[in-house]
Amino acid sequence: MTRNKIICLLMLTAAVTSSCNVINPQEDIPAYIEVDSIYVYTDMETQGTASSNLPDFWLTVDGIFLSGYPRGTKAPVLYGGKHKVELKAGIYLNGIEGMRAFYGVFDPFDTIIDLQPGAIHKIIPRVTYYAGAHFPLLEDFDHSSFQLTTPVTSAELLRESNSFQNQGGIVVMDAAHPTFECHTTDSFDLPGGTIPTYVEINHKCNTEFSVSVKAITTLGPLDYELLVVRSSDTWKKIYVNLTSIALQAQHATDWKIYIKSALAPGAITDTLRFDNIKLVY
Repeated sequence: MTRNKIICLLMLTAAVTSSCNVINPQEDIPAYIEVDSIYVYTDMETQGTASSNLPDFWLTVDGIFLSGYPRGTKAPVLYGGKHKVELKAGIYLNGIEGMRAFYGVFDPFDTIIDLQPGAIHKIIPRVTYYAGAHFPLLEDFDHSSFQLTTPVTSAELLRESNSFQNQGGIVVMDAAHPTFECHTTDSFDLPGGTIPTYVEINHKCNTEFSVSVKAITTLGPLDYELLVVRSSDTWKKIYVNLTSIALQAQHATDWKIYIKSALAPGAITDTLRFDNIKLVY
């Protein structure tokens, strides 16, 4: 074979190889981060219960936010070697699965991971409320008096033993008392702005109930229904978002939280159970 033919053959081979690489480029092999559980730690006396409902984790690597993922997902990460990994606990805003957000009153969980291509790195984050969090309302129904008031026309809010966590609150509506309403005994000043502000509620109710707020503004009283919570025959945790309404009415004062319900049509009795009602910002 002549020298020119050899050169042409080598050039043709290189061209074919190059074109194959363009069509099928080599792909980096990601490492994976998997979070199956998220643990919450609290000071019971000052922060209340550690009960939680955290279905998601939000992933950041070296300060770059990647995405939010449902717990149990193997999140792909195109990094190798040691990197700073930050995980934030995610919630359903107002209990709506399609509205997901990280829980802004929790500190993120930070760790250093030696990321290896193809390896699954399992992490169990431990999160706490951030150090400056405020808790104007902590109602766990374990003390002698409630921080919630009911009008005389309402079905009564009573204490029930062996509830969700120790004692809880129970309401039974019937023909004699077909409606229920309670509100916080004390009023609060919410921070306003974009500061994350939430009401946490553990609940088990065979009929729906609503959560609303009332406040005083320079233009008159504010009465704002936040959401209606569906019935559930098992205990659930909901995070009611007050941030947006506090931002809209950030000059309002004397905020109070209301919970209301009514006997369902055709029902003889309906029962509401509550525990660990908490206001935090």
